[in-house]
Amino acid sequence: MKRGEMVHDPYGFTMTYGQSGVTPSSVSTNLAFEAVRIRSEPVTSELAAGDFVYNPSGIPLGGADDRFKISIAEGSVPNDEITWTVKEGVANVSFANGDTGSDIAVHADAVGVFKLEADVKG
Repeated sequence: MKRGEMVHDPYGFTMTYGQSGVTPSSVSTNLAFEAVRIRSEPVTSELAAGDFVYNPSGIPLGGADDRFKISIAEGSVPNDEITWTVKEGVANVSFANGDTGSDIAVHADAVGVFKLEADVKG
C-alpha cells in the first residue's frame, strides 16, 4: 500500500500512512460517513397544528410568526446541529424563538425580500 493511500470499503474509508524506518511501519484509521437525506420545499402542503402552511412565500407584516421547515429523517441530525441564517434581507425578518432546529418561527420586521439558509451539520 502506498503512502496516503485510501481504500474504500462499504462502511467508509481506511486511510493508511507508511512510515519508513520506524515501528510500526504503517498506521491507519477508519473514517465512517453517513449520508442524510434533506428535503426542503418552497411551499409545502403539510399543515402545522395551528392550521398554517410551512415555508410560505410571504409573511404578513405585523402579523403572527410564520414557520419554516426542512424535512430530515427522525433522529438522524440533532436539532442543535441545524442552524438557520438570514442570507439576504436581515432587516426584514428575525427568528422568533431562536435559529436552531428543523422547524423555526420567523417574524416579519419590515417590508422587503429575504432569503433563509439552513446549515445541517450532522
